[in-house]
Amino acid sequence: MTRRLQRALPALLLLVAGLTAAPPVRAAEDDAVREALTRVVAEGRYQQGLPAPSAPRRTGEPGPPSPIVELLLTVLGGAIAVAVLAALVGIALRAVRTRRPGAAIGEPAATPQPAHAPAPVVSDLDARARAGDLDTAIRELLHRVLGWLVARQPALRPASLTSREVLAASDLPAPSALALRELVDAVERAVFAGRPASADDWARCHAAFTRLQRSLEAPG
Repeated sequence: MTRRLQRALPALLLLVAGLTAAPPVRAAEDDAVREALTRVVAEGRYQQGLPAPSAPRRTGEPGPPSPIVELLLTVLGGAIAVAVLAALVGIALRAVRTRRPGAAIGEPAATPQPAHAPAPVVSDLDARARAGDLDTAIRELLHRVLGWLVARQPALRPASLTSREVLAASDLPAPSALALRELVDAVERAVFAGRPASADDWARCHAAFTRLQRSLEAPG
């Protein structure tokens, strides 16, 4: 028994030494941990609470526009502004052009007066009619009369107007309008009668032209 105790004594001594030495090591480690935690808390290097939740985006709600979209909207707005400004300037320029020189702003523009234009010469057409070329003489007579009226009235400037359109658009006194209508009717009957024009057709056309000329050149 004594021998066994002697043999186990060294092991018991080592165990007792280990048990007595362990607490100081653990205590030192605990002190180091507490010191590290104290520094972390003092320096604010830890997260003390959960982060605030972000506001959820509702379904279908559009997000902020991208820089490209903002640029396109800016360019489009500028183009619209320039177009509106150009339209306003064009309207102002047309208003200035239609107002007679020296007229005050807001005063209506004067109505264009008939320009002085000499009546067409038809002596060569008389000679052509006497020579038998009645169709050509009648057509040319109406052509010259319409050109004369267009020269007298600037509003009839478009050369594509037909005789009926000139008759409807011309601002002629009643006697002149009646004479022009007689001339147009006589020419149409001669041209679209389905037969060659006769001397009577030429006489009616020439007489209507003479009445128109006298009514337009009459004083007052």
